Amino acid sequence: MIRTADLNQILDDADQLTDGTAFIDTAEAIIDSTSASTYYGADHLDKMRLWLAAHLACAKNPPKTGKKMGKSSETFQQVFGTGLNSTRYGQVFKTLDYKGYILRLSKPVTIKAMGYTA
Repeated sequence: MIRTADLNQILDDADQLTDGTAFIDTAEAIIDSTSASTYYGADHLDKMRLWLAAHLACAKNPPKTGKKMGKSSETFQQVFGTGLNSTRYGQVFKTLDYKGYILRLSKPVTIKAMGYTA
């Protein structure tokens, strides 16, 4: 079981959480709703849950790379894309899902029937 302390070990100092339960529970629900447990071991699944929880936490509260000094404003982490690509934690998660059992959930589905595509 992942705890907030585990999550804080991989988060940057500025992004530490006092309670990461919502992010951990959501990551667990996403992963546990797939067939990934059939293909990955328990330790590997815990690593996936941890990095997905970190991604969810940073997607909600983007990490800051600068602070306000005088009249200047804060700047936020560079975004590398959308979805899991938007945080470095999501990118690590994608690497951990090397068989693609969870990532396939985010791919669009194309249905072809009787000459029509939907």
